[in-house]
Amino acid sequence: LLTAVISVQSLFAGAQSTIDAHAIREADLHARQELLADEVEAMIGDDTKVTLYSVQPEVDTTWKSHGNRNGVEVFRNRKVRGFSVLTDKSEIRVIIGALIAGMRKVDYSLGLAPCFLPHHGLTIEKAGKKVDLLICFICSQGEVYGADKADFFVTDESPSEIFNNALKIHGLPLAEVSVAERKSVPPANNAEKEVLIQEAFAHSAVVFYGR
Repeated sequence: LLTAVISVQSLFAGAQSTIDAHAIREADLHARQELLADEVEAMIGDDTKVTLYSVQPEVDTTWKSHGNRNGVEVFRNRKVRGFSVLTDKSEIRVIIGALIAGMRKVDYSLGLAPCFLPHHGLTIEKAGKKVDLLICFICSQGEVYGADKADFFVTDESPSEIFNNALKIHGLPLAEVSVAERKSVPPANNAEKEVLIQEAFAHSAVVFYGR
């Protein structure tokens, strides 16, 4: 009986240790992401140049990272469905502000989806600095290129409506989500959450952890 009690106590202690470690990682992710949000927010100004992209989610590594190749516009290894250089300062503030808000209010306890199917992209340029953001609102994640604080971020779905409205205003094809893409995003259970968070941290170790 004593052995059984000790085993149960050990089980609960191990579970609590896992929960505590998970909470610490979530807190660290939140802190690091706040630094990225501050960095992007600091790029909003009168001289800010922004390019909005609608992209195909499939990656093709035979393409260049970005630019035009054989008549195909490419943004971070994704075929561009359409793009527009934004000139209205108010619109720029709304779009970037929406993404920052989504980054700041995301629920980290939901874990990370095991997919990345980006349909939206942004290039932000200011004072010689250029940051590319490739965004998937299906799995609420994004990749960052050129930022000092991170190469990965999470968001919620709230900015997607503003992004899609901007695509419509500029006559760009909507980044529609197909049924097949929806089905390719399995729900993450608690065990998967732990693995996915660890993978996300490993993926972003160089810049995200500032090492």
